[in-house]
Amino acid sequence: MSQKASARFEMTKKHHAKILQGAITEKKIDPLMIPISTFLNKLPKYFTTSTCSGRITLMDLEANEHKRKGAFFRKWHRMVKLEEVWKGMMDNSNTGNVWFKQDAFVYVIGTDSRENAQKVFDACQKTGIKRFGVHHFGEGKIILEVFGTQSMSVPVKTRAKILVDKKYVKELVIIANRKWKENEKKRKEFEKNLRAMVT
Repeated sequence: MSQKASARFEMTKKHHAKILQGAITEKKIDPLMIPISTFLNKLPKYFTTSTCSGRITLMDLEANEHKRKGAFFRKWHRMVKLEEVWKGMMDNSNTGNVWFKQDAFVYVIGTDSRENAQKVFDACQKTGIKRFGVHHFGEGKIILEVFGTQSMSVPVKTRAKILVDKKYVKELVIIANRKWKENEKKRKEFEKNLRAMVT
């Protein structure tokens, strides 16, 4: 790697380390992802640009299903209870279509070389993660993306009109919580393997 590329990597790494520290201070980062994000950013050849442990949400979307500003009508980085989901659905301050969603974990990891990128991919393969790849590839800057596969998305409300009954929402909550537990198991296994591979 050239001196110029090395300097570019160090500048990018410092930039994202500063962003991470600010997000931690302002409590804008998923708390479950602080340990692994801090760990990676302390390593000389890795950094994180974005992470999410997974979430269960009520998402307020536009008619074309695109996100709007403040789209997270309700958001939980944990399993949920029926009553809190139903209460969120009954809140008529949404302006579009509300979807009940469960999303899997996401890691966006930066590194400096093909060899170091391969270590992340090796951790994915050892964990059985099939959705991973390269978002950006350049000299001194490689951005990797790792995704879980547990997810669900169901429309439950159009403006003020509830589309489903509470019994149905109860079943959705059961399914979403089951998927959340499976996501957490895979996420923790990946982080264990990742820590072993990159150190």
